[in-house]
Amino acid sequence: MYLKDDINGLGKQVPPLLKHVVIYFLELGKKQSEAEAFYKFYEQRKWQYRGRLIRNWKELAWHWVYNKSIDPSCLS
Repeated sequence: MYLKDDINGLGKQVPPLLKHVVIYFLELGKKQSEAEAFYKFYEQRKWQYRGRLIRNWKELAWHWVYNKSIDPSCLS
């Protein structure tokens, strides 16, 4: 049986739990430290992007990973 918190990590719960972010980054082949950096970055911004509440953190995380793969110095 799943706990409610364990099934809410599907991408649309904002703010997400850190453990869900870590799992997603690991699935993308990234390190836990990168997941934690992403989480901290958006936690400091109250899970907003351009003044609007983020609706899908997984989409944003995917772009974070993609942008880092193109230019590792970005988003630091």
